[in-house]
Amino acid sequence: MVKICPNCGEKNFDDAWFCMSCTAKLGKKTYLKDVDLPSAENESEHQYSQPQSYINTQNSKKPKKMLVIILTIIIVAVAIASIIIVFGGFLEDELSHLGYSNREYGFGFNPPDGWIKLENYEGMVVSFSSPLDNSFDTYCETFGVNIEQLYGLVTLEQYKELAVNALEILIPEFNLTGSNETTIAGNPAYELVYTVNMDGNRMKNKQILTIKNNIAYIFTFSAEEDRYSDYLGTINGVINSFQIISL
Repeated sequence: MVKICPNCGEKNFDDAWFCMSCTAKLGKKTYLKDVDLPSAENESEHQYSQPQSYINTQNSKKPKKMLVIILTIIIVAVAIASIIIVFGGFLEDELSHLGYSNREYGFGFNPPDGWIKLENYEGMVVSFSSPLDNSFDTYCETFGVNIEQLYGLVTLEQYKELAVNALEILIPEFNLTGSNETTIAGNPAYELVYTVNMDGNRMKNKQILTIKNNIAYIFTFSAEEDRYSDYLGTINGVINSFQIISL
């Protein structure tokens, strides 16, 4: 036996107090046997007609469902925006004390005063060039930071070997003079020191390689060989200030 809703005609359980369809209060028990069934002659018309209250109830459900969907989308969007703002603020707090910070890649450091900044130049995420000392100085010492997304398991030792092989292939008269383990931003790293010929000048470079969260960070300093030691203390200070924030 079922209880019929007097408002929308929906069938309900015998012990229901409210209609499952329109939530109208159910009065005395009205069983299926008590409901007037359509006669054979108007059965066809009955099949294609519904009580107006039932139609109104069904139509009223659609705006409610749409409102729930819209509210859900708004709540999710606000939650995502809040996470971005909080995380962005965390990065800003962690790196804000540094002279240069890159929130996109999550690193920062203190560059030397007076050096000129160039972003996304010659394959570097950021690079800095020293000012010329005088009218006879024709070369600007540079250092820069680049990153590389690594796919698969690549150890620091493997990455160092790949970097050396690439330098030997790409740079004429490449001469590796030093390779040793070190740390940068609290992470294990490799330091490479090598000399090259560039436009008739003998250059000396220092490169630091480290990996964090499958991202390789490459820090490169380049100077004329006879001026290399003049800037080494400054560059070591930059390296010591380097910080990486996990993204």
